[in-house]
Amino acid sequence: MKESSNNQNQAIFSMIVKPAHVFAGLILIIIGSLIVVYDYPQLEYLKNVEQITESTDTIGLQGRLQIEFTVGITILIAGIILAGYGMLKKIKGSLVK
Repeated sequence: MKESSNNQNQAIFSMIVKPAHVFAGLILIIIGSLIVVYDYPQLEYLKNVEQITESTDTIGLQGRLQIEFTVGITILIAGIILAGYGMLKKIKGSLVK
């Protein structure tokens, strides 16, 4: 039983050509998703508050949050691309054979 699960783990890890890229990609995915998860409710709240009162403080804060949200999405996409790149060469090489 242990041998079959051990072989499965080896098969999964053998797909990873560049573990540093995959590890960095996973870290970027985690950071980007945390930024997106924590900023989205704040943006929705400020949109509702802005409809009630339009002050320059809420407009400025909403602009900064939109920039931070966009950066979070960019980091998330970069992490997905980097993690995929770490595994892509191995998958591409196995498809060519």
